[in-house]
Amino acid sequence: MHYRHAFHAGNFADVFKHVLLCGLVLALNRKGAPWTYLETHAGAGGYRLQDEAQRTGEFREGVARLMSVDAAPLALSEWLDIVRKFNRGAALDAYPGSPWFVRQLAREQDRLVLCERVEGVFNDLRMLFAADSTVALHHRDGYELPALLPPQSKRALVLIDPPFESPTEFEQVATSLIAARKRFSQGIYAVWYPLKKRFEADRFCRRMGREADRDVLDLRFETGAPGHSGIVCQCLADQCLMGCENLLVAETLRRLCAPQSVALYSIDDPRAFNSLQRIAEWNRRQRS
Repeated sequence: MHYRHAFHAGNFADVFKHVLLCGLVLALNRKGAPWTYLETHAGAGGYRLQDEAQRTGEFREGVARLMSVDAAPLALSEWLDIVRKFNRGAALDAYPGSPWFVRQLAREQDRLVLCERVEGVFNDLRMLFAADSTVALHHRDGYELPALLPPQSKRALVLIDPPFESPTEFEQVATSLIAARKRFSQGIYAVWYPLKKRFEADRFCRRMGREADRDVLDLRFETGAPGHSGIVCQCLADQCLMGCENLLVAETLRRLCAPQSVALYSIDDPRAFNSLQRIAEWNRRQRS
């Protein structure tokens, strides 16, 4: 199977991931020191919603539901502003990828390092950032992440956002992440992964909790849709993530799906990923 994100661009998972990503970058910007953003599976950088995405229509249940929002928390407001500018104020016909969101929030002193293995996708990415000297493009396997660390800056945000088309993807992510943190332990590492097989996802979370030498924040956003268990965004991060939980439970983001089917939670104890009773209790409180 060859995953093509163009079919899923702008869906609820993209919105969840990118709002969180904007929150992380804004938190980095609170300090004047430069930072580096490194993405292992950067994708094309932008997608037309009138092409492949039109066939699935997933963006209608994601980005399209939020385009009319006015008042919103800062990270969500920045996300909306970037999406609207990407469409040049016209009707919603395109959606930016992770690199574009980060580039719009980056300052003059910040740098982006983007990896993409698939040749056709990399060519699209190169066309988007060809004239941008702050962006370094690598046509390579993103799991070679440790070779790109440490960055010249002493601060960095790493997004590992693989396609999960391999049955060993969780193991590949874990191996690469553990090796990366050995080379650059002070980095902020964010990992996106799906909740298709909960046992594998929970096992991965428990392993990352054991391996980490600091707090691990696990944020899950579930639509409750039949046959679609939801999306998880896990962040291995420090105090930079303070406040992200409140951001992600904002009422505006809940417009992505029916209120009775929302389950959005974080696990605040890095060693408590298997505490399903606490998760269920949190969900009951949110729906009461």
